[in-house]
Amino acid sequence: VAVRLPETAAPGLRPQTDGADAAPVVRQHAARQMPEPGWTDEIHTRVVNAPAYVQQLQADGFTGIVRVERADGSDALALYVAGRNRLQMVSTGWRDVQVDRSWSHWLDSVDGRIRTLVAPCLPSMLWYRRAYRDRLIHVMVQDRDTPTDASPSLLQRLQGRTGSQPIRLTLRPGRGADRFDACSDPNRDPIYAVLSWMVAELGPFFAERDREGRWKYLAGWLPLARRALLHHDLPQPEGGARDHFDLVTFDEADKVLHLVERVPVGSVEAFNDFVARVERAKEARFKTGDVGGAVLVAPRFDDAAWAAYQDRLQTASRGLLGLEEAYTGYQGFIRMGARRGFHLLLVEVGADGRFTPRLPS
Repeated sequence: VAVRLPETAAPGLRPQTDGADAAPVVRQHAARQMPEPGWTDEIHTRVVNAPAYVQQLQADGFTGIVRVERADGSDALALYVAGRNRLQMVSTGWRDVQVDRSWSHWLDSVDGRIRTLVAPCLPSMLWYRRAYRDRLIHVMVQDRDTPTDASPSLLQRLQGRTGSQPIRLTLRPGRGADRFDACSDPNRDPIYAVLSWMVAELGPFFAERDREGRWKYLAGWLPLARRALLHHDLPQPEGGARDHFDLVTFDEADKVLHLVERVPVGSVEAFNDFVARVERAKEARFKTGDVGGAVLVAPRFDDAAWAAYQDRLQTASRGLLGLEEAYTGYQGFIRMGARRGFHLLLVEVGADGRFTPRLPS
């Protein structure tokens, strides 16, 4: 299928057809993020047998982009996935070539330079949400001296108190760990990284600052987690509406403990949307006391989002609820009535993957 785009074609997103192969989408996303130095040295079409060169790439199962550039600056690109040509794109200036046909029909007649780019696997967040919906992760409790083969990055000693003895938690993937190809490695899921950090570092973060009690239902409930679902549509107890969260943790009785979301922009709109969904989930579970903590993760939070966060916390400290607030000494607590509410923590993640909680003043 050949499609001619206008000179000022606007970019846009289109839904993928159910059942269609999504691999080209992942590779296009990766190619858009690939820096220029990733291209190989150029090869002139008059020096090598260009069709044979491309055929060898196909035989080798090449995944990436082949680019042909002519002296006048016009170029053509072909996207390959596992040796198959999945997409061709050409600029203006190719009217003398039948570019609506495959490369093998016209590449040997073109005078130009060929360069290739091996596209890395960089799936988008939307890809992970679709590919690993409801991925189960077990949170395992181990004795202090029990050997473990878990990665050190997934191992931690929370300062939770069970008979004053530290406990250790590890993560063990459940179902859905190997359902997809290597390009979408489930352990590279950004939400899996958030869960790993929560298990490994969030408890000690509060313990080192002597704030475990002030974040009782967020930090104090971390040792109670026994399983987590990634990219989960959390149903209401009575059925009906569902709210999506990137991460939901449960205790051994399936009580909802934590709700987590990772957003690309820490805007006030993202903050308000997340809080509204957490409040709906909490309100639907008042009787059972579910939802003790919520965590919103973003590269950074703008001033408007931070102001909205502080305002919600200050609102809870007014009137009669202020007396309860002073008595409990809770921090980061969104109150929804007497003895009801949840802790809300904002966390910024840097380009190096490090997580930094922002505690309210």
